[in-house]
Amino acid sequence: MSAGRPCQAEFTSTVTRIFVADDGASAEFLREIVDAEADMLVVGVARDGRHMAEGVRTLRPDLVLLDAEAPQQEPSLFSRLLAQLGTPFAMLGSAPCVGFEVRPSHALVSHAVDVLEKPTPESLPGKKEAFLLRLRRAASAVAVRKRCALESDRGGGPVTFVPEAESHPNQASLVVIAAAMGGHPCVCEALQELIPEMAPPIVVIQHMASAFMSGFAAWLNARIPLRVRLATDGAELEPGAVFLVPGTARLRVEGSRLVSLHEQAPELSATDSLFASAAAVHGARAIGVLLSGAGNDGAVGLDALFRAGGTTLTQRAESCLVPGMPGAAAARGVSKFSGTPAQIGRLLRRVRWQNS
Repeated sequence: MSAGRPCQAEFTSTVTRIFVADDGASAEFLREIVDAEADMLVVGVARDGRHMAEGVRTLRPDLVLLDAEAPQQEPSLFSRLLAQLGTPFAMLGSAPCVGFEVRPSHALVSHAVDVLEKPTPESLPGKKEAFLLRLRRAASAVAVRKRCALESDRGGGPVTFVPEAESHPNQASLVVIAAAMGGHPCVCEALQELIPEMAPPIVVIQHMASAFMSGFAAWLNARIPLRVRLATDGAELEPGAVFLVPGTARLRVEGSRLVSLHEQAPELSATDSLFASAAAVHGARAIGVLLSGAGNDGAVGLDALFRAGGTTLTQRAESCLVPGMPGAAAARGVSKFSGTPAQIGRLLRRVRWQNS
């Protein structure tokens, strides 16, 4: 891989070794699903913290599937162990709670590779392919993160940090943020120090199933000073508030509101449509941010915002779980600033709301 080129997400070509931490009957059901795939293998199952600790230490899996709801689990023990071993994990749960309940035991979600809906025998026929796709993407993200870390240790490509000087914007009428895999903790980190009395309206489009968004909203609302609410058709964009949009929802900015799009065969993705509409309405007064996520979603929309004179920010590749989305925008030459979520957050903290 050439210097300066962001690591790209791709499906792993080797067998992904998975460990299941679940104290219910679903553990064996998950094993059956995963073991039926040629590129994945369940190497161990644990139903309590002690056996999970022993299994992960001994087997060194590539990925752990951690049940978010099992009453016998010991999440604090798990988080310490996984952090010590450097073992990535994805959380499993039943919609709508699936790990985003605001409980101390579920603080783990901040460090999860992804949050997945646990398949059941009843739901499997309609959701199996989607579950396996997300699982493969999680495994791919782990491989990408390891490769990026290795390149960083070898002195990988140049990085442009968010500037601390005078070139950052000090006023804006709207902020639009897009995030996908690995992006939910980045959203939290970027927004956790903003000042409600100063902040412009912020629209966050997060690639996550709609059933999980209310739990994500509650989780985020407990961790940042801004008001967090689910975006709806006709919602008034108020300063000092964050509006969450599921990645599959098609909303656009129209005046000071969010309205639904109804095209039957849209040319742009939901993310690109949202960003492009922000560019059309707010122009140079808008700020666009692309955080961790696979693929190139959002690059076209950020391009539109860049051409309209808006401020465009992307997450630095080395800090992404999956740098595909910000990397695609950077490759188009439309990222004005690049930095970690914390650096992006410091820039956004200085921005005052300017009524359009």
